[in-house]
Amino acid sequence: MNAKLPGGTGMDLSALQALGPTLSAAATAALAFLTFFSVRAARSTAREMYESRLAHFRPLLYAVLKKHGNGAKPPNLFIRNVGPGAAMDIDVYCDGDLYSREHIAFFGPGQRIELPTSYRVQGQKNLHVKVLVTYKDVFNNPIAIRTQYRFEADIGKRLIFPSDTTMDPKIGCRSGT
Repeated sequence: MNAKLPGGTGMDLSALQALGPTLSAAATAALAFLTFFSVRAARSTAREMYESRLAHFRPLLYAVLKKHGNGAKPPNLFIRNVGPGAAMDIDVYCDGDLYSREHIAFFGPGQRIELPTSYRVQGQKNLHVKVLVTYKDVFNNPIAIRTQYRFEADIGKRLIFPSDTTMDPKIGCRSGT
């Protein structure tokens, strides 16, 4: 027996019963699809909130080369913590035409230090220097800042700012997120 639906839609009840499982499967697939993107957006938002909270405690060590009055003495490496948090277990590697290696246990916000450097080869005009500063924040997240300097030894500028700087923060998280 084919019963017509009320309202005169032209579709009988048996056809609607046959389409029921297909419509149910399509609705379930659509809900699964929307749930996937909802979970993905929630994870992204949680990650951004976590990184925002960490930014209030993240140290940021900034390095420049500071020249002396004459060009005979190598410039010092001037490092300052311009971030709001303390840095710990700091290693400073200066390589290239200038050389320096230092380890600093703790570096508070606003703290600054001048580290001596030495020439690898005395008397060069165009100098190329790479500085790597690695340290940890209060949550033990490792951070690395790489800076490069290119400058002429006899130019009268007192401060030499980097030509390139990159930061590599490794924010603590579980694998797979």
